[in-house]
Amino acid sequence: MKEVDLVLGNGEKSSLPAIVDAMAESERGALPAHHGAISRVETSEPTGIDRFLGHARAFVKIQEGCNASCSYCIVPRARGPSRSVPAAAVLEQVSVLQESGYREIVLSGVHIGRYGADLDPPGTLGDLLEAILLRASAVRVRLSSIEVNEVTSKLIGIMRSTDRLAPHLHIPLQSGDDRILKAMNRSYDVSGFRRVIEEIARAGDRIAIGTDIIVGFPGETEACFENTFELVRELPISHFHVFGFSPRPRTRAAAMERTVSSERMRERSGRLIELGRAKKRVFLESHVGTTQLVLVHGHAHQRSSLIRSLTGTYCEVLLPRREAARGSLVSVRVSRFSEEALYGTPMEADPVSNPIAGACAR
Repeated sequence: MKEVDLVLGNGEKSSLPAIVDAMAESERGALPAHHGAISRVETSEPTGIDRFLGHARAFVKIQEGCNASCSYCIVPRARGPSRSVPAAAVLEQVSVLQESGYREIVLSGVHIGRYGADLDPPGTLGDLLEAILLRASAVRVRLSSIEVNEVTSKLIGIMRSTDRLAPHLHIPLQSGDDRILKAMNRSYDVSGFRRVIEEIARAGDRIAIGTDIIVGFPGETEACFENTFELVRELPISHFHVFGFSPRPRTRAAAMERTVSSERMRERSGRLIELGRAKKRVFLESHVGTTQLVLVHGHAHQRSSLIRSLTGTYCEVLLPRREAARGSLVSVRVSRFSEEALYGTPMEADPVSNPIAGACAR
């Protein structure tokens, strides 16, 4: 494409200013030849960040790439194999963000459950969490999406032992039918998924479990869909993300025969979305009368006297604006559930001053 001057890999984002400067200094507006060779597999190097403008939460990328080969997914081809950020670099980034005043840090990546497998010596996500919780005493840590067969007993144990690891796991299901899971090339079956979710539920009665579901995958019959619907209806899953199947070029699923019409896909998605809303409502109501550690993160709306906050279980609680500073972690008593929202009152303030509590937090 004539309007494109250069294509860079994801790992070169941190070098972008220098690359742009080099292009500006070049007579032809192009880089020297050696800059044009982009490796398909970049190392996963951390980018030093001390602030996320407009956000009360901070994000630390601990891993890049994926070794799985789900038939519907292009990520392994686009981002390469799993690469972990060395633990020392993660800990340094967490420390910087804590010093900047952040009280919740989300650990992100493409496949974070694989964290550490490629390091020398190898490590695990559980090991990293223990090190972060020891190093950063003023923050709550939250995990992004994790695969069901990578939820270990150690991880569940850490979650039970401290409120500084948010009791919230997002575990993709994609389908509740074994035949469809096999066609998707997922690494578990329905009984295995059920077993882990039930183990998590036994470990704590208020651990939030979210999931992703793909509707209308090639070959999904009415019976396959009903298997999915009944599975998520029965399991203690508090919220769903529902997606209609959309083929990605150069994936195996793109070559499969489409067997579910758009109309049927919308119908099935609607049923799951409605079920998800009902289950989330029940989960929200279960918080009434409890004490929750929340991150205060923004006004309910411009003229409201309320401010929004987020529990460890990923539920929003509305608080009196004047009683909580944005960006702080506070304990609140959840007093009521009304019109699909939780309301509460702060019990204590964040003991650590918070420099992000001003205009840049939401």
